[in-house]
Amino acid sequence: MENMTQQDFLQKIQTNKLYQKSKALHKDYQFNQFSQDGNFLNGQIIRKEDPDGNIIGDPNYNDEKGFLVIYFFKNGVLTDDDKTPAIQAPGHWEHWKNGMITSIFANGGRVLETWKDGVPVKIEEKEEM
Repeated sequence: MENMTQQDFLQKIQTNKLYQKSKALHKDYQFNQFSQDGNFLNGQIIRKEDPDGNIIGDPNYNDEKGFLVIYFFKNGVLTDDDKTPAIQAPGHWEHWKNGMITSIFANGGRVLETWKDGVPVKIEEKEEM
């Protein structure tokens, strides 16, 4: 996604129906670089959150619907660690490269999303068996 600014990206996704339909947990994390105590995040971060993205300690957090999410960061951006997805949750895996989503396996592998330049280009849903 050479020479695309964050504003260009935001304009591009506003009209993309597949982006709106996507099962991505944190598609809004693209382009972001995360730090803590002045240092970029690196390695694995594990936290419990609910389907709305609220984390433990947030007044809106719903513990009954909470689940563990594993993130992998390199220099503050989400990115896969070799063959390990950058975001993992029960039945949900997101592959990222340098802060951009490349593919998503959701609903226990029944949904496959293919992404390019930060937006989904194809979403395939398999019938439940």
